[in-house]
Amino acid sequence: MSSRIACSRRLGNVDVDSAPFVGRSREQAQAKRLLGKARLLTFTGTPGVGKSRLARHVARQVNRRFADGTWLVDLAALQTGELLPETVLNALEVHGVSGGQPLASLIDHLADKRLLLVLDNCEHLLDACAELVDTLLAAAPRLRILVTSRQALNMYGERIMTVPSLSLPEEPDHPWRQGDGHCEAVELFTLRAAEVRPGFVVAEDNWSLVARICRRLEGIPLAIELAAAWLTTKSVAEISVGLDHRFGLLKVAWPSETLDERRPFPRHQTLRATVEWSYSQCSWQEQTLWVRLSVFADGFDLDAAEICGDALLPADDLLDVVDGLIVKSVVSRCVRAGTVRFRLPEMVRQYGHAMLDASGQDVRLHRTHRDHYLNLAERADAEWFGPRQGRWLELVRLEHANLRAALEFSLVTPGEAGFGLRIAGALWFYWLGCGLLREGRHWLNRALPLAPTGDRERAKALWADGFLSALQGEADPALQRLARSSELACQVGDESLLAGVSYVRGIVSYLSNDQSGAVAHLEETLRHERACGEASACTVLSRAVLALACALVGDTDRAASLCEDAIAVCRAHRDKWVLSWVLAAAAMVSWSCGDVHATDQRARNGLRRKMVFRDRIGSAQCVELLAWTALVDGDARRAATLLGAARSMWDVEGKRLFGFSTYLAWHDECVAGVRELLGDQLFEVAFRQGTQLAFDQAVREALAKPR
Repeated sequence: MSSRIACSRRLGNVDVDSAPFVGRSREQAQAKRLLGKARLLTFTGTPGVGKSRLARHVARQVNRRFADGTWLVDLAALQTGELLPETVLNALEVHGVSGGQPLASLIDHLADKRLLLVLDNCEHLLDACAELVDTLLAAAPRLRILVTSRQALNMYGERIMTVPSLSLPEEPDHPWRQGDGHCEAVELFTLRAAEVRPGFVVAEDNWSLVARICRRLEGIPLAIELAAAWLTTKSVAEISVGLDHRFGLLKVAWPSETLDERRPFPRHQTLRATVEWSYSQCSWQEQTLWVRLSVFADGFDLDAAEICGDALLPADDLLDVVDGLIVKSVVSRCVRAGTVRFRLPEMVRQYGHAMLDASGQDVRLHRTHRDHYLNLAERADAEWFGPRQGRWLELVRLEHANLRAALEFSLVTPGEAGFGLRIAGALWFYWLGCGLLREGRHWLNRALPLAPTGDRERAKALWADGFLSALQGEADPALQRLARSSELACQVGDESLLAGVSYVRGIVSYLSNDQSGAVAHLEETLRHERACGEASACTVLSRAVLALACALVGDTDRAASLCEDAIAVCRAHRDKWVLSWVLAAAAMVSWSCGDVHATDQRARNGLRRKMVFRDRIGSAQCVELLAWTALVDGDARRAATLLGAARSMWDVEGKRLFGFSTYLAWHDECVAGVRELLGDQLFEVAFRQGTQLAFDQAVREALAKPR
């Protein structure tokens, strides 16, 4: 492997924790020892005890043991086990070529990896997680898996480590001694207290009260953090008295308590009492917002939080109320992709959601939540072809869990399926642009039988499903969906949608090697564009595919003209994603015309733009082209590495090179040429190195200057 590749190797996605990690030296040592012996280690323990935090900390510490990194998959927001393999694949940032099945692709990727996979918050998906873990461990002999869950998976070979509470003062009533503050529970209380009351320390005058609070809270980290946060408005004595009063006055039955009736956690009541006390001490506005914010699946921004406002809780007051909840450790704040986002700790969110269910307002608020994300999806779709598409894609990525929740609510709530259909259809660009073809079809195929018939939204969803099917190489199902979509689009007179149908039909014909049919469909797309009076992503892309078809039938002049026209339209609209596809198509046109230099330059330009969007399908095509040009330039080893990288990048949903016989023949010619120059053994070594590259590494290697 080249030094360039080795130096850029990614070692996972477990971020460094900005907050200090308190104590747990014994548990850290035990976990690291067990990970050296067992292939499956499960952290169990009471809610709020710090299983997730310990798992992440240990994963960072053992990172160097695993050549292929330590990777975290947070499952708290995942509502169904059906999407578990896709969720793991997304976290690993890798896609394979295993016939459209994400589990097969996951197995293929992990089979030879020395990697630690952390499955965090598995308790609500125990059966699905157990089945996945069993399959992966059998297929990947060097894989280690660390699970956090309130109960074990109960699998053969599983080592179970119960995460205890933080260590407590041994003698709460003894006189103050220097060093008493080094007890883990007291140390955490002191750290959190100092964040809200700078200069706070544990000393002789408050030692007994702090010790009493920590013992009352049984050393549960989340409970201690919630209690310490109240030092903004209360004294240590007032916090102690308040907690004493709250214990035994538990009011809300949390659904999570029934997760494991065989192994109840006595300390669960301690956390409940602490959360309830914290809730009772909040202002009524803070209580109201706490409960309403529980509707979000995995974080939110201030715009989304506005759905929680009403006449009694005006939108203008929300920021102040959110700030109050942050100070009380009910809400945490972070910055992701340049956006300020907020999140409730999972147990705090569960408490709020239980309160929401008890209020009878849950359906109304879930509907409002759904409407917000429906609006987001449709606005993103409407503005996709233009200068804001990069920002829209980033926002949709951040809101993936909330969009899933909105889809699930729509599809399980009577009378709401039509809204789910609209969301799934509007997100066509996301399913395609992020390589989530199978998940897109999952939602579309669930929604289509449930939703009303005969409207534009149904036509759009049928078109989207047909588009995704075509890219998966399933021509017949794609054409069936497109035929029905066309009928409905004709009924409502939607020229834009008819253009989209013609475009996808053109793709199907092109990939089926029916170039005359492709030309006819794509020309029809351009006629619909003229009827609409404006270009769209599909009509510009139709120029690119039409150029490809023209090149294959020998009309190279028109192919070049179409590419230039498509590039000009993209630049006029300040579009980058469609432009990346046009450049990839132009590169393929250049290759079919024998212009290797132009192929290389256009593939590189397309790949640079695709890297911004993390467009895996298009990136795989560009990397493949650069492998072909590397062979012509005489760099057979680089060609072999890029062939391997392209293979590992092809989307889990689709077929390699779209299953197109012409592309596959060019690929086979390249492989044969590289094997002839390197020999089988060296080819396999270089090819395998390419398959082991993560997405970012593969792109960097492809864009690097040839040696």
